[in-house]
Amino acid sequence: MKIYQNGDSVKAVVEDVYPFGIFVRLADDTRAYIRCRELTLAGDIDPRTIVARGSEITAIVSKQAETDRIMELSVRNSLPDPWDAFLQKTQVGAVVVGTVKNLYPDGVYVEIIPGVSGFIKSADLASWHVEHPEDLLWTGDHVEAVILKINRNKEKMQLSIRQRITQLSNAQNILEQLRIRQGGDDDITRPLEPIHPSDKDADLGQRNINLAVLVVEDTRDVREPLLDWLGNQGCRVVGTDMVERAMQIYQQDRFDIALVDLDLPVTNGLTFIQQLREANTSMSIAVMSDPQLIARSMDQLQELGVAAIFPKPLDLDEILQFLERLSQGEDVHLPTVTPTPKELDALEPYQELSTIMRSNRSMTERFQHGLEKLLQETKAEQAIVFHLDSISGIISLAAQAGVIPVDEEQSYGLRNSPVNDVIKRELPVWENHMDAERQRRFEKLLSLLSFESCIGAPIARILILTFKIECRMTFYLLVFIS
Repeated sequence: MKIYQNGDSVKAVVEDVYPFGIFVRLADDTRAYIRCRELTLAGDIDPRTIVARGSEITAIVSKQAETDRIMELSVRNSLPDPWDAFLQKTQVGAVVVGTVKNLYPDGVYVEIIPGVSGFIKSADLASWHVEHPEDLLWTGDHVEAVILKINRNKEKMQLSIRQRITQLSNAQNILEQLRIRQGGDDDITRPLEPIHPSDKDADLGQRNINLAVLVVEDTRDVREPLLDWLGNQGCRVVGTDMVERAMQIYQQDRFDIALVDLDLPVTNGLTFIQQLREANTSMSIAVMSDPQLIARSMDQLQELGVAAIFPKPLDLDEILQFLERLSQGEDVHLPTVTPTPKELDALEPYQELSTIMRSNRSMTERFQHGLEKLLQETKAEQAIVFHLDSISGIISLAAQAGVIPVDEEQSYGLRNSPVNDVIKRELPVWENHMDAERQRRFEKLLSLLSFESCIGAPIARILILTFKIECRMTFYLLVFIS
């Protein structure tokens, strides 16, 4: 079997595809692994939407095989550096259009093109004070911004929406002044506000993550550095190498997240995760282990509601992004399986409802007509439209139709339910049986009304823009079948 070196270019055929990465086979029968974020320049995209079994790919060897470790490849390292092409066409002061990828307390990351992102500080998000970036933007929003600073060596870029708003405002003033001058007024127009980028590098990397983390890892050389690193990120951390001790620690304290190795002595990590779920904990659980062991346990991990998977050797950037999402209150979980064509056909009535919601009728009429039509075309017994107030974060019932009693006083808990998750991530919910595990996830929603199965889909996002955001609402529909 050939000995491969880091940097070697290879061709391989895809054998297995998982949410956390893919396994491939080289021409000489060598098996290798490619992490999710190494598949494309865009980063963390579900591999199941990019490649399929049998596909041939070109990649670069990034980590050689070691004892008990499979060789790792990178597709993104085989692609041209996107920064070179980007900087050939743009410079400081240019206006760029990007997509919001991550929100943090001090600003947001925006992807300009795959592999090229910029950071917008909270002070540069608008011409008015923005206390919480999520009050203004959501992941997936498209924004225009001015480039304030570029650090090519660090591949970092500082952007400003505030500067862009000022440019547009001044441009509007210029047009108004021209109209005045044409009417006989000799008033002079204002020039566009110049860009004055700071000489200091933008602080793009410092975070203070206030989470309590339980680490269960038997390899000291992995556990101790991980505990130190988590502590430096602002986490309160406790670590152990045994499941029995981990369960004792869990029972004596409160934790937001458990990072669990699957390959543990005496009692394995999968058993510990099962014990946590049997204890009815809502604590997030992430797995860190050898990718091949993770692959063998994938079905069980998904059934147990594991929030994230980190193949070894650990990528601290991946863990950091996961912890930041948790610290913002996001309900993080593994990507769901893509609905089958039959399931997608069942969602067609929602598409018609979305059209109704965008008609010229009053909002009340649209809600009522849409829900009644939906109940006619499905076997559902209840339909509800939920409204999320993006400022307060409160979820309320905007409209409902059907025969199942609804306890509206329980709506206060919906921020900790799939309703909140689907509103923000805009992914359908498809559950046909409320078993014990699903009941834990839907606990707050089941307090509102009793059901055996449900379908949920985002309807429409209504965004009203003047020169500032005045109103923002997202509506979300659930149909319940008992």
